[in-house]
Amino acid sequence: MPTQLEESVLFTHKPSGIPTHRPSEAHQGFVEWLEQKHQSTFKVCHRLDKGTSGAMIFAKNKEAAVTLTELFTSRQVYKEYYFVSTHKSEFEAWEVCEDKAKGTLVKECPRQKVGVEEGDHFFALTKFQRISATGRFYLYKAIPATGKTHQIRKHATHVGIPILGDEEYGGETFPRLMLHCHQLSGVWGGESFTHSCPLPLLFENLELCDDLTLSRWITAIERRKILYPELWDQGEAFRLLHTETGDLRGDWVSDRAVLG
Repeated sequence: MPTQLEESVLFTHKPSGIPTHRPSEAHQGFVEWLEQKHQSTFKVCHRLDKGTSGAMIFAKNKEAAVTLTELFTSRQVYKEYYFVSTHKSEFEAWEVCEDKAKGTLVKECPRQKVGVEEGDHFFALTKFQRISATGRFYLYKAIPATGKTHQIRKHATHVGIPILGDEEYGGETFPRLMLHCHQLSGVWGGESFTHSCPLPLLFENLELCDDLTLSRWITAIERRKILYPELWDQGEAFRLLHTETGDLRGDWVSDRAVLG
C-alpha cells in the first residue's frame, strides 16, 4: 500500500537539455512530458535550469503542492549539487554569503563543515567543496541554503570557477551545462525522504570532457536512457542518438538493435 509520501509526490530525474516548463507551443517541457507519460497532472514546486540535470520532486495534487512549496521556501529541503569547472578554487572548502546589506562575502570554512547550519539569515548562501581533479577539470560539490535564481552558477563565477558549459556566466563552451542536482532530502508528514540521482558519466570520468564530440554523444545517450528506461529494461530496439556534429567526423546516427 502506497505511503502518504508516495501518494503525494513524484520523484524524478531530469536530464540535461530539457526545461522544466514548456518553452513554446511546439515543444514540451519536462513536466508536460511527465504528464503525458503518466497520464496525470503534476504541480511544479521547484525548478532546475534547462541545462541542469538531476533530482526533482513534483506534487500530485494541490494539497501536496502547498506542502512541498512550503518545504522549499522555508529551506527545509537539503539540496546537494555537483558541478565541473576548468578552474581551480582558492580554497578546498568555502562559503559564499550574499547579503543585501553587506554585499557578497567569501569565507573559507573547515572541510568537515560544508553542511548548511540552520538559522542563517543570508539573502543567498552557498557552501562549496573541491572534490577531485583530472587534468584541467575540477569536480566541486555545492550546497545551497537558499534557492535564488542561478544561485550556484552566479556564486561559482563570483569566486572564479565558472561552470563548464555555462557561457552565460563565463564558463567554457561545452555540449551541456555541467551542473547536476545529486540529492534532495527532508521530512514529509513525519516521514524522512532522500531522493538521489547518480552522477552523469562525464562527472565520474572527467577525462572524457576533453573530447567535445564524445561528450555530446554521451549526453544524448544518457538523456534517452533517463527518459525511456523501460526501453532499456525490456530490450527494445530504439534510437540511441542522432546528431549533426558539423565537424570533420561528420554526422552520426546510432540505433540499439535487438537480435532474436
